[in-house]
Amino acid sequence: NPRTLRSVQFAVSMTSPSHGPLTSRSLAAWVKVILPEYMRAYESGRVCAMTIELSRGTAVTAHAPAAIFDLWSSPQTWATWDPEVRSAQLDGDIEVGARGRLKPRSGPAATFTIVELIEGEALVDASALPGARLVFDHRVTAAPLIEAGSGSSLTYLVTVVITVEGPMSPLFGRLLRRSFEGAAQSGIDGLLAHLDADHAPQPSAESPSR
Repeated sequence: NPRTLRSVQFAVSMTSPSHGPLTSRSLAAWVKVILPEYMRAYESGRVCAMTIELSRGTAVTAHAPAAIFDLWSSPQTWATWDPEVRSAQLDGDIEVGARGRLKPRSGPAATFTIVELIEGEALVDASALPGARLVFDHRVTAAPLIEAGSGSSLTYLVTVVITVEGPMSPLFGRLLRRSFEGAAQSGIDGLLAHLDADHAPQPSAESPSR
């Protein structure tokens, strides 16, 4: 179907940096002309919903996965180590389906839902958008051993990926990409710095010698 092909081609072009800034004309074309056909194609199964990556961060650490997961699964701590978060709270216990509310450093507050939870390994939460959802995927896995002198130490790979998925993801990808640039990495860096500070040697309580 030429109209379906046109809608898919336009959706893909919206995710490309070469497309340039969104203009009122291109946005109007998307909403009034292309989106209805794209939605019909999506609902009929002729095209699949897109997933667009907004930000990705990785780090290798010696901190135990349990310590990392403990911070991820405690939203009330997020503002203490994630520079992108002003406040966060969860309604009830941490479990799949639990809902919470987050206020970022910039932008409006949003509700989020825990959509995947693997103890000590992964936490995925998502916020609903019109025709899409914003997904924050946090995972920690064993990394290859790193030689340290005569021995070796077990390290872990920490990964955070922020994506937008759903039939409206091409539009939100264009609108949100810049504001989320670097967000995943800054969250990881803040978390590991927080753990480093917690495990730093404490000053001796003994009186100084004279």
